[in-house]
Order: sequence, then structure tokens, then C-alpha cells
Amino acid sequence: MPAYHTIPHASEHLQNQAIQHATFIRTNPLQVYLALTTPHRLDAWFITGASVLAVRDGQINFRWVNWESGHISTEDGGPLLQAIP
Repeated sequence: MPAYHTIPHASEHLQNQAIQHATFIRTNPLQVYLALTTPHRLDAWFITGASVLAVRDGQINFRWVNWESGHISTEDGGPLLQAIP
């Protein structure tokens, strides 16, 4: 099942640009949901410090520290409009 997420502006360096990422994950939909809504699972995937309140009107926050070849450290996040397992 493909998992798609878009981060409107992950840092000041990328302001006014969208990051679109797609990954094929060979598992059931509940496991994908848990991977995207559980902080330690997000951290294992591509983030260095996530917080998630996976409920309607919840919040998701991402943190990258010394990320990729540019050694970018930044944070981004926003409201969760809906969270359906």
C-alpha cells in the first residue's frame, strides 16, 4: 500500500515549495497508519523527533537534526484535520 504525505514547507530553505514523498510499504493499512501516527515509528523512518496527537483536531510535529548532506536542522508541523485508522 503506498503511503503519501506532503509537508507544505519543511524549513525556511524550502518555503513556498512542497515536498511530496511516496513509498511502497508491503503491509496492511493499519501498520501504515501506525507508522505515520506513532512518534518512534516516524523517527525510525526519516525524522529526528516527532510528536503526534492522532485525533481529530490533533497536532503533528516533525524535527530534523543534522539531516541529509546539507546538515539541516529544522522543525515543521501543523494540525491534523482527521485521523482514521
